Amino acid sequence: MSAILSGTNPWHEEKTFIEREEVIKMNQSNERERLVVLKALQTAVQPVLEGYINSEECKNILEVGCGTGFFSRWLAPDWLTERISSLDVNLPSLREFQKLSPDGNLLRASIYRLPIGKERLDAVIGFSSFDSFLFLTRALGEVQRILKPGAKIILFQDLTTELYMEKGEENVSLETVERCHKDLIQDLEQKGFEIVAGRDDVLVGLAVESAEDIEKRVDADIPRREHPIFAGYDRGYAFPVFSRATREETGWTKEKVEEWLDSHDLAEIENTIKPARPFDDLQAGSGDVIEWVRIRCLVAEKTSDTKPR
Repeated sequence: MSAILSGTNPWHEEKTFIEREEVIKMNQSNERERLVVLKALQTAVQPVLEGYINSEECKNILEVGCGTGFFSRWLAPDWLTERISSLDVNLPSLREFQKLSPDGNLLRASIYRLPIGKERLDAVIGFSSFDSFLFLTRALGEVQRILKPGAKIILFQDLTTELYMEKGEENVSLETVERCHKDLIQDLEQKGFEIVAGRDDVLVGLAVESAEDIEKRVDADIPRREHPIFAGYDRGYAFPVFSRATREETGWTKEKVEEWLDSHDLAEIENTIKPARPFDDLQAGSGDVIEWVRIRCLVAEKTSDTKPR
């Protein structure tokens, strides 16, 4: 992917993010909304990790673009957390990550110049990170260099980024994610990787939790109904907005959330989003929240004849 911003090169991109304090606020906002639908996210993400990373053989695993550590703290299985190194170029985010996970193995480095030897790693994971790199081809070249033959790169996308916005674009939530998804496939195949999973399908996670359980992990005020209510997360957008902090940031009042719930029944939502299985099978009842997420995922394997950078 070529840089869209005129005159930009990898060094300029890194310089912009290395000390950028507001990145923490963005990470915290994203984490609040993800925590509302955490069980559904785990249902979507963890089977991919278990299915494509051999827990017996893979010892050296790198997460690229870790931010403040949402993936390793909330989504990675215990066996993976123990052997993963988390990398980011943003120092404030890494400092916050260290406060939250003092035992984490953190690495401050650029994706464009990884301080790792050739063919040293068993897997690379990116959770909402590779869709923000301006120089995607170069980033994937570094991944190709450090992975062993037969090793895999697993990329999850649930967010969009203004870095891709073209002049005049307004509705970028779908367009930018799908554009980046196609770029990832094209660049990986040009490097000689084999796409193992995720070329066409979208990960869907469904789960049921009580409102009380969700409120224990995130500062939320979830309305109660005689019937189950719905919390969705699709390409970075959560609806209805439950987090108190996010309500304040977005202008969603508690009354507006209540109004949204009253005007959207589960049958309408189910027909609109077409989840993996009907909501009726989830056995949700009064006081429960049906969580639904949809994210992109790509799994690619470095073949023995993978092309050099």
